[in-house]
This record gives sequence, C-alpha cells and structure tokens, in this order.
Amino acid sequence: MSNQLARHELMFNIHYSHSLADMNACYYQRISSSITFLSILLGTTVMATNLNSLFVGFLVTAFSTFSFVVKPGEKGVLFQIQQKRYIELIETSLSDTELMQAFQVIQKDDLKTIRNFEAAAYIRAGKIMGLDVSDKQLTRFQFFMTHLGGETLKRKDN
Repeated sequence: MSNQLARHELMFNIHYSHSLADMNACYYQRISSSITFLSILLGTTVMATNLNSLFVGFLVTAFSTFSFVVKPGEKGVLFQIQQKRYIELIETSLSDTELMQAFQVIQKDDLKTIRNFEAAAYIRAGKIMGLDVSDKQLTRFQFFMTHLGGETLKRKDN
C-alpha cells in the first residue's frame, strides 16, 4: 500500500510540474508574440502618421528592452522543452525508483516559474489524478494569469 501511495504522490508531482511548465511556456510565448506584434504595429504607426512619435518611440524602446532583458521567446521554448520531458515521464513505464530518479534529473533543469501559476497547476494535477480539488480557488489575478498561460480552469468549483 505504501508503495502505491508513493507512486501516486510521485505521479501527482510529475503532473504538477508538467502543468506548471506548460502554462509558463504558453505565457512566455504569448508575451513574446505580443511584444513582436506591438513593436511592428507601433513602428509602422510612426512611419504612417505624425502621431506623438516620442511616445510611440518610447513604447517601442520599452518593448525591445523588455524583450532583450527578459527573453520571453527563449524562456517559452525552454519551458516547452521541459514540458515535453515531463510528458515522456508521464507516458513511461519505469519502476518507482527509476521514475523518481528520472524526475529528479528533469527537475534539475527546471527554470524559475511564475508563482501565480502554482495554484492552477495544483488544481490541474489533482483533476488529472482524480483527486477532489473542488475546494481550491484561484484569486482574480491567478485566474487572469492562468488564462494567459493557456489554462481553462474556473475561479471556483473546479
């Protein structure tokens, strides 16, 4: 019984990590695409009109600086790679010990995640594992961020 419980907890942790990596990948890819789109849009606005060029130029500079410093596109790709590694782990038929070792190896490469995704990842992992997570709630900001991260959970009664 203890061995089954340990594997169940391990699988929950793997699903949790997978959900967290998936939401972060989607979020950063969406941010990267939005910044690229807005930079191009604002750049063409400066060329097409006499709109307040200083303000638009400042926005383009701010978006470019953010993109250069934070590197959302690169982070999105790295999270996507981690997410795929967790999928492989979920679909494998390793023994408990081998599964734990493989999980620990993958976790060493984990990136710093956005904390607002943690509650949603917990709920998603619980639902996948068949646990009752209906008492878990998301704050309004977590709900908003979760949807930016590609998740479709409700704020309450999941």
